[in-house]
Amino acid sequence: MKKILKSVFAALLASVALSSCTEDSPETVSYLPVTANNISGTWQLSEWLGKPVPAGSYVYMDIVRRDTEFTLYYNLETFSPYVRTGIYSVDEETGVISGRYDHYAGDWTHSYTVSELTPDRMVWTAVDDPQDVSVYVRVDSIPEDIKGADTPDEGGDAGSGDTAE
Repeated sequence: MKKILKSVFAALLASVALSSCTEDSPETVSYLPVTANNISGTWQLSEWLGKPVPAGSYVYMDIVRRDTEFTLYYNLETFSPYVRTGIYSVDEETGVISGRYDHYAGDWTHSYTVSELTPDRMVWTAVDDPQDVSVYVRVDSIPEDIKGADTPDEGGDAGSGDTAE
């Protein structure tokens, strides 16, 4: 009887030891569908063209679902900060976002395929230039010193200074 109990106890110990050593299965990320509702909110550019945004530079984007409007605050590759506003559209079938600036400034330089959309992060890849990749992270708000700054709305040439739009 003692041999049977020892064998059962040894088998239990072995099964516990083996089960604690099994490798956890990798966690799969569940991406959201690309819709105006899912991309609405306030976002900050965290990576551009495969690199972190340089220190002291920023791009913030406030996307409003209801009116399909956006406000862009940025100083990336410019001498001074700018604010741009406009409208956007999302093709929910393809996940492509396109936009047009206010004040006759024209269309965005690129349309973008939105991918890897989660509640906190999204990736934009230019449809016509797969090397042009922007990673945005959701933020609670745009810092007041940026939002309240006396920044001009960049009009005119829609192709110049076009960073993440």
